[in-house]
Amino acid sequence: IHNIESICTLCTNMAYYKDLVFLLNSIQQYEPDIKIYILCDTFVYNKVLKDFPTLDITIKNTLDVYSDMNRSQMEQKPGNLFKDLCFEKINCIEFALKNCNNTLYLDADIKILDKLELKIHFNFKTALCPHFIFKENTDLYGYYNAGMMFITDKTVCDTWRNCKETTRFLDQSCLEDIAKLHTTFELNFNYNFGWWRLFQCENPQERFNKFMVCQNTGKLLYDYKPLRCVHTHLYEENDEQTKQFNNLILELIKDNDNYKWLYD
Repeated sequence: IHNIESICTLCTNMAYYKDLVFLLNSIQQYEPDIKIYILCDTFVYNKVLKDFPTLDITIKNTLDVYSDMNRSQMEQKPGNLFKDLCFEKINCIEFALKNCNNTLYLDADIKILDKLELKIHFNFKTALCPHFIFKENTDLYGYYNAGMMFITDKTVCDTWRNCKETTRFLDQSCLEDIAKLHTTFELNFNYNFGWWRLFQCENPQERFNKFMVCQNTGKLLYDYKPLRCVHTHLYEENDEQTKQFNNLILELIKDNDNYKWLYD
């Protein structure tokens, strides 16, 4: 079984306080000794080591071209600058793989809620997260979600980069090419759970009912197993389904000492 050697992510100033701070706080809670590699802009470069002195963070300042813009602003730039930012994930993963035998890429808006305990056999070069949503949605946006990926081999990055011009949706549908060409393990429902997985299915209420808190440990569970991480902008104010998903999670864990770090 692979031992996860590192976590990598990317972030600019627009996502630092809204997203990355929560991700790093969650790593501090559940995986405090893991190496972390961050591709970032000047703002994050000057902040993150001071804000998280106990974490083993290596940073590289290459993202200033994306600073001071949200997604919609980047999408209006010639050639779709947001698509370019999404493909920076490849550079981020390669940055980590220069120093480690494998890495777990996490979007900055992921929050770890328990020890990750990824049990991926050596036979697999990569691990990906299916959306577990309607086929009509995966046909548009990709079968896998690009917010969480375990990578062990740089050739996976080469495959990913080569499909940039033909992808049907940003960096995400390319993951299907990766799964065809490289041995791929699929992570289950308890990893990378986002609003789409709750709502884009035949029976959202059935999935909703699988969330619970363990009476013995106080841990948040999904289908009687620990919910390892969620993928959400926790304090989203505009998107209604994201807000509903966030309210569900926050209501379940309120006044729960296991998750008080989320409110600090």
